Amino acid sequence: MFTLSQEMLDIVNYRKESNLLFDVGVADALSKRLVSGVLDAAVVESEQIHLRCFESTHELLLEQLSQHKLDMIISDARSTRRSRKGYFR
Repeated sequence: MFTLSQEMLDIVNYRKESNLLFDVGVADALSKRLVSGVLDAAVVESEQIHLRCFESTHELLLEQLSQHKLDMIISDARSTRRSRKGYFR
């Protein structure tokens, strides 16, 4: 219930501001400090990007990425399936 309400608030706030919404999946094995550092380095301050991070297992994140529910994932594991096209490592 709280996740859904937070997502609704994100959507409302996104529409108020003209930000680019970018959904990032993060493997639960990674430290939040490491991920924060990677994302801080990747985002230019002058750009108005609204990042939403979702934490889950590597396999579930890959599944969500293949369904276009995420824009990118950060993980400590490699994709084990050779048949997946369009993934960059």
